[in-house]
Amino acid sequence: LTAILAYAEFLAERSLGEVQRNDLYREIRDAVGRMTELISSLLEFSKAQQTLQPIHEDVADVVERVIRNMRFRSEFKEIQFTHLREGSTEAWFDAKKIERAVHNLVLNACEAVPLSSGKITIRTVREGDGIEITIADNGPGIPEAIRDTLFQPFVSHGKENGTGLGLAVAQKVTQDHGGQLTIQSSGQSGTVFDLRIPLVIPAGKISPAVATPRDAVSNS
Repeated sequence: LTAILAYAEFLAERSLGEVQRNDLYREIRDAVGRMTELISSLLEFSKAQQTLQPIHEDVADVVERVIRNMRFRSEFKEIQFTHLREGSTEAWFDAKKIERAVHNLVLNACEAVPLSSGKITIRTVREGDGIEITIADNGPGIPEAIRDTLFQPFVSHGKENGTGLGLAVAQKVTQDHGGQLTIQSSGQSGTVFDLRIPLVIPAGKISPAVATPRDAVSNS
């Protein structure tokens, strides 16, 4: 909000050229985007375990939406994104929440890699009775000292505006689906996160108000 206020005051100056004004408009948009992400994370994290509203959709399509949104962001325009879709990746899941989880993981990767030579590779594949999404980046890796607490709220490293909520929210959403989010590997060559969700959501986690075919709900 402080940044938005400051840039808005700069825009009131009549002496600004068109290029300067466009730069300020872009900074305001970026600040609003960061604020929106923070509010969404705070709202998600503040809620207890929620019942989900699943739909039958392709998980890979959700990943594609996240990548497309990241490519629209000016600060990430030079990052190279690769998405590998393997086999059928359709499942019953809460698309909005899984998109939030994937968004947080990809954003985390974007903020970790060098902006001029960053590479992020995402693989979406069916593994047994679940869907696996792996997100690999070529960033500097996660320090050993915070790996054990990385999914705890308000743990952040190396980010000027980091809140430490992104990974905590991603893990919460994954666990609400009966899945698991882990760090597959991390080192000087980069970090790989592994997100797995079942093909069907466990019983008891689906909102009673949502009409879902019986075979979309696990009885286990």
